[in-house]
Amino acid sequence: MREMNKQWTRGLLALALIAALALGLLIRFQGDGAARGLFSLAGRAVPAGITTHPILASLHAPARRTTSHTMPMPAATSTSTPAPIMTMTTVTPTVVMTMTTTPYPTAQPGVVTILGVTADTSSVKITIRPVPRAADYRVFDQANPRLVKYAGMVHDDAGYGQSFVMASDGTPDIPLQARPGTAGPRILDIPSPEIEWNRLDDGKPHTLIVQALDALGPVPPSRLSTIGDKPAYPAPHARTSAAMDAMASMATMTTTVMTSTMTGMPTTMLGSNEGQTDDGLTSINGQGPPHDRPRVIAQSAPVRVSPAPGRLALPSRPDATGVFFDAFTSAATDPIAPLGGVNASTMGLTETMGAGTAHAWTIIYRGVDTTDTRVMVHDGHLMDILFDGGSPGSNNPLHTAHASLALSPSQTLDLSGGKMAHLTMEVDATESGRRWVGFNLTPANDPLTDWYGGSDMNRSKQSLSVQLFPDMATADLSVGPRSATDPTPRGVRFWGAAGQTMLVYGYRDQIHWGGNGRGLDNRSRFDLFLTRTRLALFEDGMLVQQSMIPDGGLPFERARAYFTHYVYHTTNDHADLLRAMPWMHYWIEEFPWSDERHWDNLGLETLPARAVPAGTDWSFLTRAIE
Repeated sequence: MREMNKQWTRGLLALALIAALALGLLIRFQGDGAARGLFSLAGRAVPAGITTHPILASLHAPARRTTSHTMPMPAATSTSTPAPIMTMTTVTPTVVMTMTTTPYPTAQPGVVTILGVTADTSSVKITIRPVPRAADYRVFDQANPRLVKYAGMVHDDAGYGQSFVMASDGTPDIPLQARPGTAGPRILDIPSPEIEWNRLDDGKPHTLIVQALDALGPVPPSRLSTIGDKPAYPAPHARTSAAMDAMASMATMTTTVMTSTMTGMPTTMLGSNEGQTDDGLTSINGQGPPHDRPRVIAQSAPVRVSPAPGRLALPSRPDATGVFFDAFTSAATDPIAPLGGVNASTMGLTETMGAGTAHAWTIIYRGVDTTDTRVMVHDGHLMDILFDGGSPGSNNPLHTAHASLALSPSQTLDLSGGKMAHLTMEVDATESGRRWVGFNLTPANDPLTDWYGGSDMNRSKQSLSVQLFPDMATADLSVGPRSATDPTPRGVRFWGAAGQTMLVYGYRDQIHWGGNGRGLDNRSRFDLFLTRTRLALFEDGMLVQQSMIPDGGLPFERARAYFTHYVYHTTNDHADLLRAMPWMHYWIEEFPWSDERHWDNLGLETLPARAVPAGTDWSFLTRAIE
């Protein structure tokens, strides 16, 4: 009996010791602001008393992969002490960050550190410090946590003989830096450390949260198409997508969506990278397989952001004339309407947008699938989905056409008397040899009818075209027909074509590493300045190229402008991408038959002759770029 009492006493002492250790650990965690509300990522339950954000439910789903991360992460909210809210005031180019509570800890496992926020008219760009082992990032508004936007992948190239500077945790320094040698990698295929969040066209402050994930965000299954431009997932998604999209339209659309009336707006909206995904969320810019269910491995503090609706690119000077500028904030009052019917021979259509307003546009489609190609104004910016033609059910073969979608403002430009034109646009400029964007100019009274420079270009065969490709920009001038009997345009490519006597290269790799923009659904700004004899192109405020215009310059003084999206013969795109851009799985595997672009802050102005630089160096025109 005495021996039994000793054993019982020892057992009680052991239990008391375990309880004391557990209590000590609990007190330690509750006293540590950085560790308050921690939970594991291995599917364990959230500690009692912790209220998690609805979107964090994905943390408790069964592990999708054989490996799992167990780094802790602060919960979005806590019943004891609320997470600090970061208030950011953007002063370009410096971002001033202030805290409404105690400073949030610096980068550590389980925490996404926001390095800065840059505001635009109806969006913000959020820069984050890379998180080890993160495969993607996403951002959402606390007021609507079931709508998320993913960062997606970027492909960065430090250049020959260079390598990127890496931090001790194996992630790259931000902003990216390169140095001679091979101490770090030359190529980075990483989730973008910058996300552009739209949905700020209400002009009000919003509270956002950024999360790091263990897998790429999914593409919406109902948006994927086959080579025949039919839904790739007709079942079971066809039964669920309509209900999900109806719910999304009621719960997540913060503005009226004005869409092309070419064929209405089908529920499936093929080619759009916004829609319901298998995890029950409305996902934007997912670039992974449609059935991905990424799990959260780290999260930021809530950050308070505001747009800058008064930060307008135009006019760039008080003496500018003929100013046209559209920030696409009035979708409800700028309807899109067809102008005539579909032209079967050109696989084209013409539409108007905002007719009779100060933001009147003409939208011209050529060589497209007129069933699925469309333009829409949504969340303070313009989007287009471009399928190269023909159309399903027509006599034209699919995905073999020279497709273009051009946006032309009603305002024209005046280049007489030595005046200078300035065109500006923001667009996501990650491109390939078959998917790209550009500027076009023609005589004001002789609009373009063929954007690929053929004999049907226009009546006069006169145009200027500046196009943006991976690594470089090209410039082409056409001054008229070859002869009275040969209507082929007589022109010269004076940027970017080997063998031309006037050749200068318009390299873009000096702007962003690898020269291919900021990433999908993350806009870059382009500015084109020109007189009749000279032009200069800027990307994100940096000079890409400048030169004289050959053959005596532009043969016209008043000009009509076009902001153009091109897609060329996607049937051959798969082989081209595998050879030249094998990292571009998004186009190879998810959206091989269409291309989506996001535009904002498009416009033009005429500047007086006194604004033209006196010499041949126009690089300081960057001062005119707000």
